[in-house]
Amino acid sequence: MPQLPNFFSCFSSSPSSLSRSILKLSLGGSVAYAAWRYAYVGLRGKHRIRIKADFLLDIDEKEGFDVMSDPLMLNPTTPWWFNIVPRSASDSVIKELKELVLHRLQTDQDAGDYQDDREFFISYWIYFGRLLPVFWKSAVAAPRREHGLRVLSYRQALGPYGWFYHAHKVGKHPSSSSTGASDSQSPTCLIQDTIEATVWDEPLADAIAGFLLTQILSCRGEELKRRYGGECLGVKMVD
Repeated sequence: MPQLPNFFSCFSSSPSSLSRSILKLSLGGSVAYAAWRYAYVGLRGKHRIRIKADFLLDIDEKEGFDVMSDPLMLNPTTPWWFNIVPRSASDSVIKELKELVLHRLQTDQDAGDYQDDREFFISYWIYFGRLLPVFWKSAVAAPRREHGLRVLSYRQALGPYGWFYHAHKVGKHPSSSSTGASDSQSPTCLIQDTIEATVWDEPLADAIAGFLLTQILSCRGEELKRRYGGECLGVKMVD
């Protein structure tokens, strides 16, 4: 039998030799990546991605904030290949958060900006392609007002990212009247979604994560538009 080229020699070896070859390649790749990351952070500092999405919905501001602040609405508005399922251990925390949101919506209509330092820890199973499970825990900040907008944000407390922060900001569309109706039946609720994140502080892994996150937010905008009417103004990565 003719001798195989060296490039294919590892595939003609015994299973144990093949395993060692794969292990060596994996270790070599890991070392090269670690060196690249160390050099990048040393020269350029920690890398971050920022994704901004803007939506207009044909619902009023209160309903818009109720929708965007509900942890149970995450999974129904994501792509088929990305599922985020709250763990039953977090049911009581989700209930407490939803009650606080309802209280705020009923009592702070004329309130100015305010802050609330409480956090609600909610854990999920995230499935990629409906198969690969990843554990995630969010630290959800209590609802607040900033510059006249209702805000609900959360950060990753435990999960695959080195850093992850997501904020939902909800306000009246400029064409809305004081009664909640809008001129010419235009959308009344403005949604501003912003994600800031990094996987390992460098741009290679962040480019993949940024693409996936952009797709998830785009799908969410389309699903919200389908359910409530309105318009997706754009989803993009920004500096």
